[in-house]
Amino acid sequence: MAEKKFYTLDDFEFKDKTVLVRVDINSPIDLVTKRITDTRRFTAHAKTLLELSNNGAKIVVLAHQGRRGDDDFLPLEQHGKLLSEILNRPVKYINEVYGEKVITQIKSMKSGEILLLENVRFCDEETGAKTVKEQINSPMVQQLSRVSDIYVNDAFSAAHRNHTSIVGFTYVLPSAAGRVMEQEVNSILNATENPKRPSVYVLGGMKAEDSYQIMKKVLDIKNADRILPIGIISYLCLLAEGIDIGEVNKEMISSKGLIEKIPEVQKLLDEHDNIIEMIKDVAVDDGGKRLEIPINKLPSNRPIKDIGSKTIKEYTKILKDANTIVF
Repeated sequence: MAEKKFYTLDDFEFKDKTVLVRVDINSPIDLVTKRITDTRRFTAHAKTLLELSNNGAKIVVLAHQGRRGDDDFLPLEQHGKLLSEILNRPVKYINEVYGEKVITQIKSMKSGEILLLENVRFCDEETGAKTVKEQINSPMVQQLSRVSDIYVNDAFSAAHRNHTSIVGFTYVLPSAAGRVMEQEVNSILNATENPKRPSVYVLGGMKAEDSYQIMKKVLDIKNADRILPIGIISYLCLLAEGIDIGEVNKEMISSKGLIEKIPEVQKLLDEHDNIIEMIKDVAVDDGGKRLEIPINKLPSNRPIKDIGSKTIKEYTKILKDANTIVF
């Protein structure tokens, strides 16, 4: 029998157990009303939370919203209300992550009940503790682990972060993947261990450092037949090719600490120009209207917001011929 790669909810009995569940319900926020505008992550985690609740677990939910200093760095009170609506059962919210009030509340929980703790990023040790020892010895892990039986990580989209609520509990509690984590990891294993060719990776979004690391890795293990950069990583590729994208866009790249990555990206492009596809055009914000500009017409003094229609058409052709797509 093949050795299990990771434990899931199928490997534990949850009745009357106190279960810490890390989810990722970090959501887009309307910066005027400060209200959540997209609830898809709540719906995704519902499967894990309902399964645990129905199996008699006492569920303590850990989550975050935004990051310190940003406009969407908010308490989780509205998250608790939304979670309750989506689960169709009560979710109690408490505005602390640990401390006497939290511990008392957890100890008084009944089977099937759900408690949402405060935004874990309100705690300095969430992002400040860098070593495993620091995470294990943090008040968050020390206090919550003493009143918990099992840790479940369902926060796939945050699982790459060396944060205390992601890493620390796995060293002191029996741990398992939730249903979101299980599904996503299995999908990645299928796509990376034995992908059906041709295999195409679409890499983009605001976190260009993550996209770069993935690009570097899949090229190293020869898992990608084509890579389609979009978003910030595609602008970084343009800079690496010596294309002037305009000061406003270079400043945006610089503000994210990515300028020093240009030589490394240039090396990848030089070595794998037959795999990494370059965008053909961009869309900029022209006074609230979409304006598309071919790459050979850059630089632009307007912020780049999207890839252009020529790029979309080219990428669509490549994706239609793919047997594996990783996005």
